[in-house]
Amino acid sequence: MEKGVDKKAKSLFTVSLLVLAVLTNSDLVVGIASAETLPQIYVDPPTISTTVGSEFTININIADVTIENSENGVYGWQLLMSFNSSLIEAVNITEGAWLKSAGGTWWWPAIENDEGTLDAFAVLLPYPSVGATGSGTLANITFRVLAAGVCSLYLSKTSLLTYSGTKILPVSHTKVDGSVTATPGHDVAVVRVTAPPEAASGSSVPINVTVENQGSYNETVTVNVYKGTSLIDTATFDLNAGEDTIRSFSWDTTGVPKGTYTIKGNASITVDNDTTDNLKIKAIRILEHDVAVIQIYAPSTATAGATVPINVEVQNQGSYTPETANVVIKYDSTPIDNKNVILASGTKANASFSWNTSGISTGNYTLNATANISVDDDPTDNSKNKTIKLKLFHDVAVINLASPTDILVGQWLPIDVTVRNEGDFAETANVTIQYDSTYINSESVALAIGETKNVSFQWYPKLMGVGPGLYTLRARATIPVDDDLTDNSRKKTVRISSHDIAVIGIEAPSKAFANFQFYINVTVRNEGAHRENITLILKYDSNLIASQTFDLTVGETREVSFIWLLAGVSLGTYTINATADVLASCWNPLGIDMDPADNFDTTSIPVYQWILGDGDFNGLVEMPDFYIWRKYFGIPPPWPIDLNPDYDPVKSPGYVDMYDFYAWRKHWGQTVDP
Repeated sequence: MEKGVDKKAKSLFTVSLLVLAVLTNSDLVVGIASAETLPQIYVDPPTISTTVGSEFTININIADVTIENSENGVYGWQLLMSFNSSLIEAVNITEGAWLKSAGGTWWWPAIENDEGTLDAFAVLLPYPSVGATGSGTLANITFRVLAAGVCSLYLSKTSLLTYSGTKILPVSHTKVDGSVTATPGHDVAVVRVTAPPEAASGSSVPINVTVENQGSYNETVTVNVYKGTSLIDTATFDLNAGEDTIRSFSWDTTGVPKGTYTIKGNASITVDNDTTDNLKIKAIRILEHDVAVIQIYAPSTATAGATVPINVEVQNQGSYTPETANVVIKYDSTPIDNKNVILASGTKANASFSWNTSGISTGNYTLNATANISVDDDPTDNSKNKTIKLKLFHDVAVINLASPTDILVGQWLPIDVTVRNEGDFAETANVTIQYDSTYINSESVALAIGETKNVSFQWYPKLMGVGPGLYTLRARATIPVDDDLTDNSRKKTVRISSHDIAVIGIEAPSKAFANFQFYINVTVRNEGAHRENITLILKYDSNLIASQTFDLTVGETREVSFIWLLAGVSLGTYTINATADVLASCWNPLGIDMDPADNFDTTSIPVYQWILGDGDFNGLVEMPDFYIWRKYFGIPPPWPIDLNPDYDPVKSPGYVDMYDFYAWRKHWGQTVDP
């Protein structure tokens, strides 16, 4: 809906336009006929050609209005336009100047892009002695093109009204629709340029350019790769609409001096509607002598006094070959060891060390690895640090959780938990067992360093009120301080089997009306462990509405729809009863339900006498009922069960016309609620 138009104004304006007869104490009569040329409402321009992503504006014009062919000029107009909302969307609609030339107007526009419609009304208020005549613009509409195609601008409904001083008269007229043809655009884009940030002089540097056809045409694309303004290489290829591709290039840096260079990837086509995305750049630094520490591989935590393995990965990233790098490893500022590593250009190698932490106190230490050569063009990457913590550990672990995976209701479940002390101290662990998040039992167990023990439990689910279903058993071992919580628990799934069908809800209208029919939806679920065959019975009080028989798989929830026909049902409040009966079947030979308490549900529905004009059955005659009348005007039944636009069943039963409008107007504001 256009900004600035509130719902109250919309409602009042709609009533004003359609019930001018009421406001002026006049009668609404059949449209006048005239031998004169009829007025015409038309789309201007009638045809438009444009491209995807653009906007265009049309005028809704009127022509040839005279006093003779309209009796007293035009006092109000309405239009409803339909369009394909997958191709275009309405952006704005404004009132034209034609009707306002005769006086002040009451104007209301509405845009419904989801439905592919727009609606507009305008009426002269207060009424001048003579309405608008001649030709001009009723409205200006702006659209945005979303996709290619041909879209009709269809004037599905138009109305003109005049006022003779005593009567409201529809003015006969013609209309002419329009159309728009949208063609796709041309567009290719360089999505990214990838290359190493550094390379050795004299090497072959890989450069990848990702190109995407973002237009709607298949294109022949040329990609050029430059070093600054110097062309490195070019490639020409076909690329279908909507597709992307990666083109690989190689830059030979032989003779290229040390320094930083800008690599450009540019894509071009014959015609490109968007050249802003045709270029991407990447900086590459050319080196001669350069070794780098790539990574330090060591544990983040280790036991004080133990021997800690350390690996340092180094690489010759320069062009000189070979380089002999001296790799030094330290903790804080204290040397651990050093090794020489010979590296050809572009190659990597590992220098392995063992750090004996005997006599070193617990705490945090910084490992530093540095690779040294006599001349290095990029010393910024010659070292790396890693923090390591030396400590004595407290650690217990649950290494196994064993139990049957399936039991029946009423059976005991044996559970065995295996725990081990994996730390450096003797521990007393508290071993707890639970299902889902509910506590079952616990036991304390003493564990020497490295000791493993088994702790046994027995669980009787029925004693705890646990019914059929899938449950997660979790065993957890805890100590006051544990340095490794990742191994303190284990879990497994256990199924408790049963037969159980439940009615979990009734969805019904809050009000019902005698002699009509309404949907009632009942939701049932198989909460047992077996497929079941059931009959679902729906009643009001003790009277049968309907029943349905069907199968429900394990865990299945199904919403079952019933239609309640209230023919002959007296006014009053009724109890709706839904009951699910489990039938004997190959899955349940005795037809047993182990929890019959949840096999039924109830709700109450009051039954009222329907008020003429209450099209949506909510017990109140209001504006939404007018919209129902307008939507189904002239449309014979059948109508949806939850709607009834036949407000006057005496003068025009089974047909929606002006008598139904008068019935709606007569009963406006009436309600069944006290």
